[in-house]
Amino acid sequence: MPPLCYEWGHMIRVLALTVVAFALAGCVERKLFIRTDPPGAEVALNRAEPLAGTTPLETPFTHYGVYHLRLTREGFPDFEGEAPVTAPWWAYPPFDLFTDLLWPFTIHDHREIRVALPPRPEPRELDEVRARHAAVIERGESMRRHFGGEAPPESR
Repeated sequence: MPPLCYEWGHMIRVLALTVVAFALAGCVERKLFIRTDPPGAEVALNRAEPLAGTTPLETPFTHYGVYHLRLTREGFPDFEGEAPVTAPWWAYPPFDLFTDLLWPFTIHDHREIRVALPPRPEPRELDEVRARHAAVIERGESMRRHFGGEAPPESR
């Protein structure tokens, strides 16, 4: 029969190897790629005030679900929308225990969100805007006269 210290030493080595194996095993790398056409838009994720960056943007994420995007770029209207990031089959219990802790390789889960920003409409000429404003005021005045209403008080 081997000495008792040999058995303890062997058990400690096996325990240490088990701990190292669990520490090295299982890893899921989740990255979210946000791209816009044209690039260069500032990105805010999930209504966070500090901006996540500018597109093209690569950011890690931990949780699956719906991400709220706010994109702003000079010369383009602001974009606000939601982008669902659905979980793959292996991210649901009990499979997630295996892939997150026991699988000996790294799983790369990369998701991409693409947004085409529409160009900002050209500003109308000032004379055209004034003419439309005057036409709206005249229609309102004619309706007031037609229905016999009183003139509104003068605004300052």
